[in-house]
Amino acid sequence: MLKPFQFNIRHLLFATVVTAIAITFLQTIPALFMFAFFAAFVLGITGVVGICVTLVVALIIYTSEDDGNRRFNLARCRDLIGAGLIANLPLVVCFVAIPYL
Repeated sequence: MLKPFQFNIRHLLFATVVTAIAITFLQTIPALFMFAFFAAFVLGITGVVGICVTLVVALIIYTSEDDGNRRFNLARCRDLIGAGLIANLPLVVCFVAIPYL
């Protein structure tokens, strides 16, 4: 039986560092400078939207399923938010990279 996803801050840090390194590498190549700028902007917008959608879905799950087991619903929402942060926060790092491009 598969265990549910567990939020791990090491995953988040690793993904964030890899994204920052990739953006830094792209900006060092003159031919890819505009691509790096455009990619950072698009990925940053995608990350912000992804985090907002994750929070809304977690709130809907927490409030709509009233089966008397709020602790279970809270654990599901926590795992969902953790997965959403791991997936989207590295994209938001791209916004931080834009002024340095």
